[in-house]
Amino acid sequence: MALQELAEEGGLPQVQLRLDRDNLERVLMARLMEEPAEAQWPLHYLLACYGRASDEFRASASIKDAAAVQRVQESLLYSKQLVVSYSGLLLTMDMFPQPAVAQQRGALQLLDSLDRREGAGPPTATPMPAGFLEDFAQRFEQEGLETIIEPIATEVSRRLVGMSPLGDYGAPLAMLQGLTAIRPIARAYQKLPRWRPAVANGRQLQTESLLGPPFSLGVMPDVLSQPQPSVHQQCYAGLSKQNPMEVNRIHHMLRAIMKTIHDTLYAISMNFLKSQDTREGMLSWFALALECNAERAKLQTNPRLAANHSFFVSLVTVLLRLCDPFLEPLSGKAWGKIDAGYVMRSKRIDYKDDTKLAVDAEEQRAVQERLSSGDAASTPSYHFICECFFLTAKGLHLGLIKMIQDLYNLARTQQGLERDLRHMDSMVQGMLEQNNPMVDHYQRQITMVKARIEQMGDMYIGYTAAISSDDLLKNSVLFYRLVAAWMLRMASPATATTGQPELPLPSPAPLEFRMLPEYFVEDMVELLLYVSRFKPMVLEGLPMEELLLFFVTFMGSPDFIHNPYLRSRMVEVLTTWMPQEEDGGASWKSRRSTQVAASVLLLIDSHPLVLSNMVRSVLRLYVDIEHTSRNNAFYEKYNLRYSMGELLLHLWNIPAHREAWRRVAQQEGGYGQLYQHFAHFLETDAIYLLNDAMEILPKVKETEIMMEDEERWKALPEEERQEQEQTLNQNTNQLRSDLLMAGRNLSIIRSSTTEVTAPWLLREMAPRIASTLNYFLLHLAGSGRRKLKIKDPQRYSWQPKEVLAQIAAIYVHLSRADDNAVFAREIANDERSYNSSMFAEASQVLRQFMLLSEGEIRELESLAARVVSAEAEKVAEEELLQDPPEEFVDALMDTLMEDPVTLPTSKQVIDRSTISRHLLSDSHDPFNRMPLKEEDLIPNTELKARIQAWKAEMHEQARRKMQS
Repeated sequence: MALQELAEEGGLPQVQLRLDRDNLERVLMARLMEEPAEAQWPLHYLLACYGRASDEFRASASIKDAAAVQRVQESLLYSKQLVVSYSGLLLTMDMFPQPAVAQQRGALQLLDSLDRREGAGPPTATPMPAGFLEDFAQRFEQEGLETIIEPIATEVSRRLVGMSPLGDYGAPLAMLQGLTAIRPIARAYQKLPRWRPAVANGRQLQTESLLGPPFSLGVMPDVLSQPQPSVHQQCYAGLSKQNPMEVNRIHHMLRAIMKTIHDTLYAISMNFLKSQDTREGMLSWFALALECNAERAKLQTNPRLAANHSFFVSLVTVLLRLCDPFLEPLSGKAWGKIDAGYVMRSKRIDYKDDTKLAVDAEEQRAVQERLSSGDAASTPSYHFICECFFLTAKGLHLGLIKMIQDLYNLARTQQGLERDLRHMDSMVQGMLEQNNPMVDHYQRQITMVKARIEQMGDMYIGYTAAISSDDLLKNSVLFYRLVAAWMLRMASPATATTGQPELPLPSPAPLEFRMLPEYFVEDMVELLLYVSRFKPMVLEGLPMEELLLFFVTFMGSPDFIHNPYLRSRMVEVLTTWMPQEEDGGASWKSRRSTQVAASVLLLIDSHPLVLSNMVRSVLRLYVDIEHTSRNNAFYEKYNLRYSMGELLLHLWNIPAHREAWRRVAQQEGGYGQLYQHFAHFLETDAIYLLNDAMEILPKVKETEIMMEDEERWKALPEEERQEQEQTLNQNTNQLRSDLLMAGRNLSIIRSSTTEVTAPWLLREMAPRIASTLNYFLLHLAGSGRRKLKIKDPQRYSWQPKEVLAQIAAIYVHLSRADDNAVFAREIANDERSYNSSMFAEASQVLRQFMLLSEGEIRELESLAARVVSAEAEKVAEEELLQDPPEEFVDALMDTLMEDPVTLPTSKQVIDRSTISRHLLSDSHDPFNRMPLKEEDLIPNTELKARIQAWKAEMHEQARRKMQS
């Protein structure tokens, strides 16, 4: 009909008609008005027209007549514009006849065409011609493009729901990448309701947002869903029983697949981020993914309220890739762009519930109130680098770090089940011997526990497949290297010019620094501990200077990082890079022969800032950890101090650090200063640990004797035997822990007192160290030492000869500096443990087993002689100065004072040595519990003079009495 009308209008036969710009639209409309054939729906006819026009356009380049080429190409371009326009009308308006199924399919016909291009989709669909979607999106962006795109976007996302990386994820993921690469479509995506849906939690976002399913592709186990094909069944089941080569093969395969997926997700994200008009929408989606997953920050996470681990592996990987261009601190790309005020002012991420580095809740409220009023309430705009930096820090906190913690929990649970299994095996063995009818029940329980252990082993391998990826861990370490460099620059502006901070740090600490969340540091430490222990090769070749300087700077800076537990974990990281002690500290070997150990040790041994400040920082931390408020702080501090002790012993063996150690002891050797606090806690811990060990040793020996008597042991009821075995295991673990930690403390005292003795001989320190040494010397060398002998002492790390040698060496070291016989007098003053024969017994044992050199043993015997003289002097002095006036007596110790001071609030008068010793562990007035510092003490010079006069008078009376 259309051809006949055109022929009549032009006066030409139909065979001579040509399509041109003037008649194209009439012909196209006429074709579309005809009843369509079932074989080809109108939209696919138009797509085929577009494709043919593109083909003809390319072919027209061979025409030699330039004018003809121009006419042809103009007509072809016009025809493509018409096809695009009528395609949109076909999808949005009921202007042309279509089969009912085509009308029902609607915009999804475009998706069919995309599928057909990839070899899938309906056979009658036309493969999507190149360039069509770009032209279509540009033409209809202002005329309902988002309405057309919405069902396509929804379907592409739906195809990835419940799919694992072993499934056919490639086509929908590539389709998403291709669609979002078209700028108008990317803008349309962000206008859709499911771009940032109104969700209540992270699990809903994962399933309901358009990007949720693509980001959920992963290999991590999920308790709520089992994506198909099942990675667990096809890759992990029974893998824990396979050899390491098979495990590595599976890991390599899965990581290769995930790298492809993550590369595509990064490309999709960049499709939105590289344009200013869609960047904000993508950043907002990242922020929503983090904010609605606050559940993941809890120790016990409800999986129904939080996105799973696979989602966060993808999210963190993409965020780290975004940071890659500015991760190198030396490039300077991040400086001036990362604004610490983001934590206080940004509306994108909520930090109000996060524990801050050095701000309590009251100060934080005051800061937030000030910021929410007036001009301060406005939110500044932040550089893209700043946004990526803080989003990544939060993503790692909720993602990788959470996964590492869950991996530890999984390992602990598996170890607990293995202990239960051993216990049940032991029970069943006893039941079989006694023909107990319950044996079948427990054997079924054993079968179930074995299956559970195997399942958890497979899960553990699944976790490590994802989070132990070298690329993921390396990029995370590099990110925290940047965090360390940034925080150093913020704390000490000199870092920007000199490359290292100036210590001590400026005071007060900047508010922006103190307001940073603790997890910035906590996560850095957690990651480095995991990598150092389980994937140390990741660190090889990475620059470590910024991280080491960060630890040295902030370990001893409570004004910047208040939490002493958090600072003490920095030492844990350092000790994983340290050599390992052998033979009581006399020799060392590398814990791991890795490049990182060598590079860190080189920095520790030579870096000027480290040499000047590391010892002071560790000593300060050793003291500060006493005052942590954590629930299990009392027991936790011993483990933390063990790590500090390991580091200190290493530093003592380096001459430059040893010199710094001496300077600390000399510069701060007065009353109540750092070194006295350190020495006090070092000694106090040793006393507690050795005392505890001395109490446990006889119990262990008693149980061992009972178990060696086979007849007596088998005569005990099964429950009692199990109870005895359980108690022995507990005592074994506790004893080994006590002795290892006590041995570390004694090693530090023994090593350091070769050159640093003055603090130990102060009046507030000497009595305690003397009584401690006396107590343990009496037990280890006296007649009761045989009670401490147990079977297989190496099992418990019990080395009584080594402990005796350490204690004897400390006696010798302190006696060498005891010019005023202070130490000798305090040994004699110890009425609890000292007796005149214990040094002779000790010397005999030391010689018998050659525990000290002959010269050292003679020095010990010389000290013993001085103690005997001091004891005689003590007896004479006590007789002379008995019954002093009441006002001369210490209000706390009920002893004669030598240097009386008045406490400022309670007004009690007490000897300086008494209150100084008290303040080493408790900074409060012992009489009214008011805060008290050493510098607050008021010298009572008038009373001191009267005491001295009274003592002089007593001595004079005694002298006159002897002369008469």
